[in-house]
Amino acid sequence: MTLTGFLAYSAALGIAAAIPGPGITALVARALGSGFRSSLAMSFGLMVGDLTYLTAVVLGLAFVAQTFGMVFLAIKWAGIAYLAFLGWRFWTAGITPETVEAKNGKAGLLSSFAAGLTVTLGIRRR
Repeated sequence: MTLTGFLAYSAALGIAAAIPGPGITALVARALGSGFRSSLAMSFGLMVGDLTYLTAVVLGLAFVAQTFGMVFLAIKWAGIAYLAFLGWRFWTAGITPETVEAKNGKAGLLSSFAAGLTVTLGIRRR
């Protein structure tokens, strides 16, 4: 990778990191529901997930995805079908705002870290 390519990639990654996404949404929800300590552990999980993903990309995961493009495409469509199924089930379940209760979570630091890690690794760009 050339220096120009690296700088362009770094700038794009910085812009993507500055835009609030699912990770920030999950972190805000954790902060409102569980407090500072749990949120701090989750933020460390988000950071480790970003570093893990970036390391995997640098080490050639993009090459593997290009080589097995049809397999990844099939997995992507299976995920779309599953999310559509979940959306349909929630829609037909008759959930109303009155039946939903917020719980004040008291998750441990390890589970908060794991939540941040899985949010980051589970939601990835192409």
